[in-house]
Amino acid sequence: MSKFYPSIEQIRENPSKLTVGELLLLMELYRLPDDYNVYFQPTYSFTHPDIVIEREKSGILIIVVDNSDPNDYDYHTSGNFDKYGYITAKGSSTKKSTPFERIDKYKNDFFDELSPEMCNALIKNTFIDTKIRSPFYGVIRTAVFFPNATAEKLKRTYGEQQITQSKGQLSFAKYTECWTNDSMSSIVSRVQALLTTKNLYTDELHKALTDLFVPSFEYIDQMIPVESTKEQKELEVYKPGGRTRILGVPGSGKTVVTAKKAVACYRKTHKQILILVFNKTIKRFIRNQILLYSKDIPQDEILNKITILHFDQFIPQMLTKYNLKYPQIEDYVDNNGDIEWDGYRAEQMNILREEKERIAPYAAVLIDETQDFLSEWLRFIYEVFVNLDTDYFVVADEKQNVYRIKTDEDKLPIVSGIRGRWGKLTKSHRMTNTGYYLAIEFQHE
Repeated sequence: MSKFYPSIEQIRENPSKLTVGELLLLMELYRLPDDYNVYFQPTYSFTHPDIVIEREKSGILIIVVDNSDPNDYDYHTSGNFDKYGYITAKGSSTKKSTPFERIDKYKNDFFDELSPEMCNALIKNTFIDTKIRSPFYGVIRTAVFFPNATAEKLKRTYGEQQITQSKGQLSFAKYTECWTNDSMSSIVSRVQALLTTKNLYTDELHKALTDLFVPSFEYIDQMIPVESTKEQKELEVYKPGGRTRILGVPGSGKTVVTAKKAVACYRKTHKQILILVFNKTIKRFIRNQILLYSKDIPQDEILNKITILHFDQFIPQMLTKYNLKYPQIEDYVDNNGDIEWDGYRAEQMNILREEKERIAPYAAVLIDETQDFLSEWLRFIYEVFVNLDTDYFVVADEKQNVYRIKTDEDKLPIVSGIRGRWGKLTKSHRMTNTGYYLAIEFQHE
């Protein structure tokens, strides 16, 4: 039988997280051989796909379980650049994303998280045909399970141009498989057909994925906890309704303070905590710091409650979380064929603003590298995700404004919702302050 993470017993102990459709599918997947790893509601970035199946040397299969009844909504096609279309509930005009669009977002998040290891895999497999559209296409596969739909009902809702059939298997737009309640007996064989041996799914990728979902206790145990200074400890506590902004030189412990504060906020509230960063490479460092300082809390619990995201990942994933339709990218293509990303991002933020009443604020919002955030991004975060009880905490280093972001008259980041003087972490634990400022002066010269 397949290996489950968490175990099937642990999954059953928490029925509030489990739908009938998910349970039906899990019981089928339990019949897979023992070299198949089944992850239920894993967390990577902010993404929470229903199920991910991984097999060493074979690849990854992402599965979304759509418990809705296709008879309850209408499907609409969109422009030429949008292959997904959108759905509306019967009698409603609110556009919602299809499960096929959501699962492609999950797939893209995987590519984003594992891109360094994928580059290495390409280098090692130099025989790959460069004319192939994406050599990793077969490494990450996707499927949507519709427990309340038959094949005929699905084709009737989405149309036979979108839901195609080949050798008895349904697919959306030819790429994402569709499983229905009248095809459950073939699910195990379909998983095995999708996860056959692939050269590009290297041992490095396999290890990267397992570390992404289940960081090893051995690795965390090898990390050495750092004792906080007095000024750091004062910042690492949960402050309901707090509004704090901190400046710190490199090496002053800003990022570790942020991780420790996130753990403290969760211990006090047991609610969702958000950490936003601008440097993607620092995400795993923060995650591991969180695990280091929360060893008494189950990993899956803490990783499901503390979200760590790059800002450009956060916006689309919030659209996915609240099942909101993405703006059409074709509306933001200029005369030269280039995409106006600033306008596209702004429209995504506008959609979330309009749905503010539906969006749950976080118990704490912590922002690292605030000097790299545009003031309109910070205003958006404050307006939509922070309420009176939220502990709002931002850290910055004004000396590292690499992107020349607009600042206030004191050359400091413009942060909505926080007034008064900036606090400071003045001591660098990497080098002396004199050495730091000499390096800054040398860089300017």
